Amino acid sequence: MDELIESFINYLIVECGLSRNTILSYSHDLQLFTNFLLSKKISDFNDVRPDTITSFIISEKKRGLSASSISRALVSTRMLYKFQISEGKLQTNPFAVIDSPKLWKRLPIVLSVDKVDSLLSVPDVNTKLGVRNKAILELLYATGARVSEVAAIQMDWVNFEYGYVKCRGKRSKERIVPLGTKAIEAIQNYLQVARPEIKNSQHSPYVFLSKTGKQLRRENIWK
Repeated sequence: MDELIESFINYLIVECGLSRNTILSYSHDLQLFTNFLLSKKISDFNDVRPDTITSFIISEKKRGLSASSISRALVSTRMLYKFQISEGKLQTNPFAVIDSPKLWKRLPIVLSVDKVDSLLSVPDVNTKLGVRNKAILELLYATGARVSEVAAIQMDWVNFEYGYVKCRGKRSKERIVPLGTKAIEAIQNYLQVARPEIKNSQHSPYVFLSKTGKQLRRENIWK
């Protein structure tokens, strides 16, 4: 398992350009999950099952680990699986049937599935700005990222091959966030169909642009 973790960490360093502190956080998260596996006499990531992940969550909650720390550990491990499956080193992803950590957060307002679907259907996808807005909403829903983080996403922060986006939060803290299929499809559609039609889009490093080709600001997203 150490070899797979090491190659994944090297990928984060070389390909993703994450900061040293972010890399250390990912290493710690992966070690946390690995230690749990070893305590259950599991020495191969291929032997992990969905119920193993559930047991990990319960165990860490009993140990007093915060929900945010558990979620971060799961995101890190989920990304390791996606990477190593694409490299042919792992065969199955037990995280495929595990809910995204964002669903465990305590929210001041809980939207029903119908309300979420209604919100996602608001943008007029027959217009370039509607296609953009659809991509933004799918990204917000899939990742639980802040609006300011989505507005700041740059073109080379999105990795469709491994299905993630790099986000930069408060105090420039970086993290990698997995993307769902619908979010990937919506972003790809925006980049292929709508973004090239926006004025001066080829000169901007940002993914989401205003109709004049400037970086879309946080306050504009909610308008």
